[in-house]
Amino acid sequence: MLSTLLACALAGLASVTAIPTISVKGTKFFTSDGEQFFVRGIAYQLVPDDPLVDNKQCELDAKLMKTVGANSIRVYHVEPDADHDACMKTFADAGIYVWLDLDTFNTQIEQDHPRWNQTQVEAFQKVMDAFHEYDNLAGLFVGNEVITKENGTVAAPYIKAAGRDMKAYRDSKAYRNIPIGYSAADIAYNRPMLQNYLACGDNSSEALDFFALNTYSWCGDSSYQQSGYKERVREAQELNIPIFISETGCREPRPRTFEDQAAIFGEMASVYSGAIVYEWIEEANNYGLISYGPKVEPDEEHPDGFTRSGTPTPVTPDFANLSNQWKTLTPSGVKEKDYSPTLTPPACPTYMSNSASQWQVSGNVPLPTIGQIYEAEATKRPGEGAQVTNTQPTNASPTKGAAPESLLKEIKEHATTGRAGCQSAPCKIKIQKGELRLGVEWYNGAADQFWTGWRHWRCVTPAQLQAMKDIWAVDEIPGFKQLNAVSQKHVRDAFREGEVVDKTFEGFPREGEVVESAVAEKTEAKQKAKTIAAYKIDVAVRVAKCRHSMCGEGKKDIVKGMLRFGIVYEETSNWEYYHWQCATQADIRRMKEYHEA
Repeated sequence: MLSTLLACALAGLASVTAIPTISVKGTKFFTSDGEQFFVRGIAYQLVPDDPLVDNKQCELDAKLMKTVGANSIRVYHVEPDADHDACMKTFADAGIYVWLDLDTFNTQIEQDHPRWNQTQVEAFQKVMDAFHEYDNLAGLFVGNEVITKENGTVAAPYIKAAGRDMKAYRDSKAYRNIPIGYSAADIAYNRPMLQNYLACGDNSSEALDFFALNTYSWCGDSSYQQSGYKERVREAQELNIPIFISETGCREPRPRTFEDQAAIFGEMASVYSGAIVYEWIEEANNYGLISYGPKVEPDEEHPDGFTRSGTPTPVTPDFANLSNQWKTLTPSGVKEKDYSPTLTPPACPTYMSNSASQWQVSGNVPLPTIGQIYEAEATKRPGEGAQVTNTQPTNASPTKGAAPESLLKEIKEHATTGRAGCQSAPCKIKIQKGELRLGVEWYNGAADQFWTGWRHWRCVTPAQLQAMKDIWAVDEIPGFKQLNAVSQKHVRDAFREGEVVDKTFEGFPREGEVVESAVAEKTEAKQKAKTIAAYKIDVAVRVAKCRHSMCGEGKKDIVKGMLRFGIVYEETSNWEYYHWQCATQADIRRMKEYHEA
């Protein structure tokens, strides 16, 4: 009887850990079974916060992904406090690995004012802690497209420092050797310096485990040479760590044929370890392989008009085109036991600045320690590139430095409808009309628009409270003065304690609580003249409602291609657009005065 129970227990254990783990050896990925691993992945970020908490959705998506031949997904943002067990098991059962970014919307490394501080470190560690036990966690990214400008390479030491500290943390916790790397934008003037820099040096503990590239250079009727893929292989032939494509798949011309996959898993396979196609869900950027339904009128539940859950329906013919490519491609790998790495770390690139190349780091500079920030004028000498300094201003704001205020807007108010779903990953319950809620406005670069995600007051995390405290005093939070007095008290208490004190409070007055009317304050705020920060005149790139009173009650659409003018107010930081024909003499006079000033 005991042997039978033991056998059953072992069988159950095997079903949980059936998928082999991924590790790095030399320039290649290998499974714990000793087979070389090539990434056939799809970018998967259905919702801003975390797509790995709704197992019903994960089951629907994993089932369809399996039919297209995917063995990986890339997830850009998660909430480490959420329960990911069910979704991770669902994807593991489908033979699908997860490549996960460690940063969040307010902890990423920034190229304009690079820093690496304790807030970022702890946030990265928390994600690793939450996911390290999953055997189908294939690898972790310490950053995604941090460097996109000519002068952005000053951030490279901070990326490398993040990799160093995350590897050290991984090892100190006795976690398995989860590969830790970086996903780079394909920028001509820092190729191949960035990939070489992140792998260079005699101290392997400071080098990243792998390098990945987001490239969209093979478009339409292209070729191995015309696309630049041949040159990318040449640049990486001496790289001593694995390299793969972490985003690819031009959207124009249509349809998407994914003919580059034949090259990636063919002539490139001796150097590159596969690719991740962008992306799973169809949204405003038109890269989607599947759709969850037709576009709808934007509202709180569908801020961009796209449904983000339900039964996935393949986008025709793109989904089938990718499936047909992957079905025919079987790269010839090598057994781990037969592979002996021979490449050594590349030389660290030195400072250069010319019409073709921009690299602002002087060789193998000492990496930043936790708390260091970049100060250009204090550390740059003629003929030399970037160094770092450990100068930490007493008023420095780690979170604000990691997420510019223009991209992080916290808004508190009582819900005006009951349609919005809570964006907290563990919750997802509708926010009832009148409930106290927090809105986080974030920028979707691919769609070139701002979205606001709402969450219950009880679902606000200590990290989000800290992010607000780093930017505002409690009385200065946008929307705070429009709350009733009881809600204001609960917000003050949370600011003081660093967490939501009463998670049962919903924003509705309870017996014994006195609510002072906020109507007068609200009316006064509306009557205050907003301060115009900037004007612009351009051609509309998408449909939008005209905000001008001259349009009347209907608020007619500004259609794509129509001349319009825009105003951004200091109080909102968001552009408001108007038909050009709606401009009054006063509008034109103010625009003229602004541009002459």
